[in-house]
Amino acid sequence: MATMDANPKAMVVEPRPVRPALDDWMVKNRITNERFAEAVGVSREAVRKWRLPFGDINRLTPGKSSMEKIHAVTQRMITPADFYPPELSGPPADAGEARP
Repeated sequence: MATMDANPKAMVVEPRPVRPALDDWMVKNRITNERFAEAVGVSREAVRKWRLPFGDINRLTPGKSSMEKIHAVTQRMITPADFYPPELSGPPADAGEARP
């Protein structure tokens, strides 16, 4: 979203809130909340809340059973770590160092 300040030529562009990877995956695959909800076995409202930006007070994180179904439906593209803010989930497992 862009806003104007006192200088009419200056435009401030506000960054898009960071959302879970599921949101991007659904947009890229043109899948609606309703269709995804049917595939996972939940309500479309649950899917809508999973896709809300990190920090939104209405945002929900799927439970274990739903996470397993999401992982399967997305062909392992979306993992449980994708439902946590980037600063909490850390780098991907294949990002260089081997884990003990």
